[in-house]
Amino acid sequence: MRLILGLLLGTSLFVVNHSVMIPLLARNALHAGARGFGFLMAALGTGAMLGALAAAPLRRKPRLRLLVFSAAASSGFTLALAAVHSFRLAAAVLALTGFSQIVFMACCNTALQLEAPDSMRGRVMSLYVFVFAGVSPIGAFLMGSLSEWFGVSAAYAAGGGAGLVCVAVLAWGGRITSKPSERRRFGRIEPTTFGKFGTPSTAAASWPQDLR
Repeated sequence: MRLILGLLLGTSLFVVNHSVMIPLLARNALHAGARGFGFLMAALGTGAMLGALAAAPLRRKPRLRLLVFSAAASSGFTLALAAVHSFRLAAAVLALTGFSQIVFMACCNTALQLEAPDSMRGRVMSLYVFVFAGVSPIGAFLMGSLSEWFGVSAAYAAGGGAGLVCVAVLAWGGRITSKPSERRRFGRIEPTTFGKFGTPSTAAASWPQDLR
């Protein structure tokens, strides 16, 4: 569970800053006006809508590797925006960013709610909301400052690169690639998760080892 929240923290801090970065991208890098900015936001929203439709049919708890892949994809597309100077290409990359980002967010939400026992679900989801929405202003201030000092492309490169580093460090720390048995186990719900719990400590003891 800490791994999921860590991925969410890195993505929210360095990648999900579109309200600050896209206006700067449209004005400073692509030299587009208000109409161009509107098209870029529409491209991001279209990708997010398609991502939500793609994530909706999932019938079981998402695998951990899907979370890691979608977080890495979102960070990678953000990094790619640093080298984009074509309006159409920027719109396409933003659509892919929105797609991967909404898949990641939906999978995080689903995994946390299914893993948390009934007695602790409210507290777990409060942490989710804090990590998702609480650090966004900090990330917006950081990315806006980098854009002012070094330019929009440098800010996108820093944000996307930092996001990829966070994903890589957390994936390596969680031993995702070295323990395939745990990756397979993450894809199903443990029978004790929704059984009878005595105390919160007893409930926590029934979680999979890699989610404590």
